[in-house]
Formats: sequence, structure tokens, C-alpha cells
Amino acid sequence: TDAAQVNGIIRGKSGEIFLATSNSGKILSMTAGYAAEGTYESAILDAGSAASFGTMQLRGQLPEGTVLDVVTRSGNSSDAEKGGWSEWSKPVPAREYMGIKTPAARYMQYKLILKTSDPAKSPGADEIVIAYAKPNAAPRIAAVTVIAAGDAANPGQQTIAWEATDPNEDTLKYSVWARPVGEPAWVELAKDLTTTTFAWPAKQAVDGRYEVKVVASDAQDNQPGDGQSASRVSGRVTIDNTPPVIGDIAVNPAPPAINVIMRVVDRAGTIAAMDYSIDSTADWQRGLPDDTMADSPEERYTIAIKGLAAGRHTVTVRATDHHGNASFENVSVTVP
Repeated sequence: TDAAQVNGIIRGKSGEIFLATSNSGKILSMTAGYAAEGTYESAILDAGSAASFGTMQLRGQLPEGTVLDVVTRSGNSSDAEKGGWSEWSKPVPAREYMGIKTPAARYMQYKLILKTSDPAKSPGADEIVIAYAKPNAAPRIAAVTVIAAGDAANPGQQTIAWEATDPNEDTLKYSVWARPVGEPAWVELAKDLTTTTFAWPAKQAVDGRYEVKVVASDAQDNQPGDGQSASRVSGRVTIDNTPPVIGDIAVNPAPPAINVIMRVVDRAGTIAAMDYSIDSTADWQRGLPDDTMADSPEERYTIAIKGLAAGRHTVTVRATDHHGNASFENVSVTVP
């Protein structure tokens, strides 16, 4: 019945039960025993994406004198009444394991047709399991990032990290590649990775701008030839393993100071800082470029040193680029 509400129930003199319904209004009767025929229509089942349907496993009761048939249909819309669905399949006698004869689709529905010749007996289903398989879909890589994470033990190391998922929840393996910007050929850095990070010993790479590519493959969980892969390329990454060069050093007396003048050049990046110490390597003092801002591959510095005692002194200069590479020079100055 299509009635939405049951408003009243009453038992008749002969044992039958009457139900008063609304939306729509009807009087229904229920007699003792099972009806000769009835149906059960399942909810619409959603596989999440297009799928092929395999075996239905059905467990229940089939007393003598009863019949249980199964029909199925499938479609690609969530509402079977709006079209795009197959017709109901031909009725098939129920068995514990039975093939589903319905086209591949995202949605599927089954209907049980129950019949009995004995009002005291009825077939029934306690558990129904439907096997389905989705076509293999390619993995997805959401992002690839490269983080400079080197330390004293691993100078120049770059950490490559990525985010990846697989629509079929397959096991993924990864390979990592790199190439200089503008070059057509990729060089493999690692393969068969099962984690989503890789420590790239970029100290071995030539200075320059690079792109990093990560490839994800689900071949391990699929038949040969059915595996899928996906790749994503990072933004451009600067590899700079060469420290700045400190040159054009000059010492100019300018009483009451002594000026130490120099030029600092970095081949692959920009200058980050210049520090100096006098007769020590423990007490460093930051020096500003002549233009007051360290932001270029080449900077000029003038260190004005005052208050030194008479005699010879050693000024140690340390220049650092934005990738942490540092170089040192010692400059001798003499105070009369």
C-alpha cells in the first residue's frame, strides 16, 4: 500500500485485523496466516561509482510448498522512477549463491518474490550479501612539496612529500623523479616507495632550478596490464650547494677606523648575511650591505672597525646564502 500513516487498528470478530490509514485514506484487512504471494523490494544500493555485479549470497528458509524467486535491476541515477534503469531481470529461483544478471551501473536493486501454497508456511531471507567490483580507477596525487631540511649530518638534503589516495583503496607504490627546468628528460631518484616522503640527497645535484615529479601506481593490487598510475609535478625548486664567494677584499685605514671592504657573490641564490668577528670565532657581529639590504646574488660590504689596540689583528668574515651555505675568509689588519 502507498498509505503513509496508520491511524487506527481494530480486531474483527473472526480474528482478522483492520487498519485505518491516511495519505491515502484506506481500510486494510490482515487475516491470519501468510498470503499466497508477496514481494519485498530492497532499498536502492549505491556502489559509489560504476560497478559490475557478481554473486548474490542469500541465506534464509525455503519450507516445502514455498517458492522464493529473485529479480534485479540496475541504473545510474539514484531514483529508479526517473529513468536510466534496466528492466527487472527474469525471476530466478533462489539459491545460496546465485549470479546477478543485471548490467554494470552505479546503483542496483533486488526484489524477492515470495509464494506459498500453505498459509502456515512462508519462505524468508535472513541475510543477503551482494558482491560487486569497480573498474580500476587511477590514483590521485593532491600535492607535491619540497622542503629544504638538511643538517650537519646531511647537508643539502631536500625532503620531498606528497599526498596521494586511490579510489579503489589499492596499495600504492611511488617513484620520484627530478630534472633541471627546461630539460626534457627525467632522472629517477627512487622507486617502489611505500611511504609519502623521500629524503633527496640533493648535495649530489648540480646547482640550479629543478622540478620534481612523483608517480603513484596501483599495479600491485591489480592484474598485469590493469594497473593505473598518476603523476604530479612540484613547483620549481632551487638547489644551491655552493657557498658564496668572498672577494675583492681591501683594507683601507680611515682614522679613527679601519675599513674592510669586500664583495660577496652567490652563484645559485641570494646572499642572506655577512657576519664578522675580530680575533675570535665565538663573538660574531652582523654586518649590513652597503645598500643596507641583503637580497641579491651580489652584495658589497664595508666593515668599519674602531677601538682596536695597536698591533696586528685577524678579522674573520663569514658569508651565508639563503640555502645555508657558508664561506669564510680571514683578513689581517694592523693598527699603528
